[in-house]
Amino acid sequence: MISLSKSIGAAGGFDVDNDKEINQILGNIKQFFSNLQRGRYYGDAQFPPQLALAKLSNEQLEEEGCLEEIEAQLINKNKYSTKWTKYAVYNFFIDKNNKPQY
Repeated sequence: MISLSKSIGAAGGFDVDNDKEINQILGNIKQFFSNLQRGRYYGDAQFPPQLALAKLSNEQLEEEGCLEEIEAQLINKNKYSTKWTKYAVYNFFIDKNNKPQY
């Protein structure tokens, strides 16, 4: 997680300037958090949801400054990937059994 957060540091003016690579990194972060939140039930490596680990990973991203870098990508060309990555990172605490109130 630390290597992903450091390589997305384009907003500070260093590291990756390649949009395709940033898009791939955002996708990897999104997939990581999605697997932690929902679990993974396909293939050989299956595991149940790991919400405590998702919370710890979110705190680690916050300490590394990656959350700010993800938000900085919203003004870049990667708005679609950034939106879904941000959604996956920030929604680790929502109980999927709760019905929407609207």
